[in-house]
Amino acid sequence: MKKYPVWIKGVTPHTDPKAKINRFRDVTNVRAIKVINASYRSASLSGVFELENQNEDPIDETPKGKILAKVICAWHGVVPPRTYPRLNLDNADYTVLENYTGQVADNIARSAKGTKSISLTNDTIDRDIQRIFEDLRLADTEKNILIQSRVGQGKFRESLVSIWGGCAVTKCKEVPLLVASHIKPWSKSNNQERLDPNNGFLLLPNIDKAFDLGYISFDSSGKILISNIFPEYSRFGISKTMNIELREGNKNYLEYHRTHVFKAT
Repeated sequence: MKKYPVWIKGVTPHTDPKAKINRFRDVTNVRAIKVINASYRSASLSGVFELENQNEDPIDETPKGKILAKVICAWHGVVPPRTYPRLNLDNADYTVLENYTGQVADNIARSAKGTKSISLTNDTIDRDIQRIFEDLRLADTEKNILIQSRVGQGKFRESLVSIWGGCAVTKCKEVPLLVASHIKPWSKSNNQERLDPNNGFLLLPNIDKAFDLGYISFDSSGKILISNIFPEYSRFGISKTMNIELREGNKNYLEYHRTHVFKAT
């Protein structure tokens, strides 16, 4: 069973309604639960969790009628002193998954200091993930792949690491610090485009954020374009000499970015 640090008396992590799943782990053939709009300590959660009870009925009902599921997951990097978190399923949609292989939630937090974390606090990302869960046309394996891609993980990220080997702009090789960034925004892409490695760059977080907001883009030769509304670009480590050695498959996606995302004036 997964081991986590235990809450210390007097320093219990605070209740945080904005906490989300921000770290995942791989599992093989476990009993899991897929939830939409479950809650724990005032946080609303959607995702796949490994169940602690792998043999008996994993769903508990309290004397007061609350429906709960105990999951192997941490809260702000630690667990309560006596038990793993129990998700409240009263207002949730949920499905128990037998022999599940894939990724499950490993930590719930608004931020996770000292850990490799994936920030899901952005409301747009949360909505996109919920839409994936609710899409009846997709099999569970397809949903898992798309969710991993949406948060910059899984095969999409692995492909970008293999292609670029570091930041596509600066050549920085500190891969754990880099962001798997979509060129054509996720919300505007179809499922094929969302998983296409040609629709992605591996970027330093500051460059990713400027690119995502349309403060920068790149022309058809890979030279950086900087918006006039971003006069302090140099403070963010961005310079007019930056460029990307584009692959042919990047160019159509970049054309979309220049036309629909980049704030040219």
